[in-house]
Amino acid sequence: MKEIDKYQELKQKLIENSNPDLAKQMEKYLRNKFKFYGLKSPERRKSYHDLIKAEKKNKKIDWKLLDQAWSDSHREAQYFVCDYLISLEKYLTFEDIDQIFNYIKSKQWWDTIDSLIKPIGKIGLRDERVNDLMLIWSKDNDFWVRRVAIEHQLLRKDKMNIELLENDIYNVDFTSRNILYREANVELIDLDGRYIRSSKSSTVRSVYCYFLESIKAIFLENLYGKCSLEEYSEFVRELDFLCDSRKMGDNPSFDYPYEVVDKIEKSRILKI
Repeated sequence: MKEIDKYQELKQKLIENSNPDLAKQMEKYLRNKFKFYGLKSPERRKSYHDLIKAEKKNKKIDWKLLDQAWSDSHREAQYFVCDYLISLEKYLTFEDIDQIFNYIKSKQWWDTIDSLIKPIGKIGLRDERVNDLMLIWSKDNDFWVRRVAIEHQLLRKDKMNIELLENDIYNVDFTSRNILYREANVELIDLDGRYIRSSKSSTVRSVYCYFLESIKAIFLENLYGKCSLEEYSEFVRELDFLCDSRKMGDNPSFDYPYEVVDKIEKSRILKI
């Protein structure tokens, strides 16, 4: 099968399973930044399951196919690229990060960015050169690149490089820290906008809370000695409550994590 045929096959499958009504809802969910065919995650992945299965047998990354899909005007094609890279991550090398970087820099939004961190994180476990690269990215002018630098360790849990995470967070400006910290506290949501409440979500939540605990420790260390004991104690109580509620699987108001970091920000304690 020719490379161009694989892209056309992908596109045809997505078109065949499209849902115009659902597409409008999905476009609205992402603030009308992108067009959609209108496929929920299960249907979308089923559309290209056989294609990715065949690609795994080739044991190499077809960058031409991925570039074609990324250039598609519909968001599901970019989701295919993300799923492809995650599925074939063991065939990725440090040199492939330049290609992934092209995807990070274009058609930017949280949905693809938060998927592209996964293959980069896997490469980082195999190649320590990624650590130095993430430190460089943490100082990038592009917020989304800085986001990748901090969040690429999100799913590592006990393999997380805390020193690297600290340096990444210290390197970014406080506004970015604020945004990233807020998003680390928001209830996990899948691409269809539904809360993740399956039996396996507790594992996902525990990993996420490990990441949250690491960021909390960094915040408190940075706050220590820069505010009154009363203010510091208040921040400790609020951040501890927030982390504990996540571990228990509770769902406090979305406004609450925003209020905590907003209070820190408005106190002018942290200055870059």
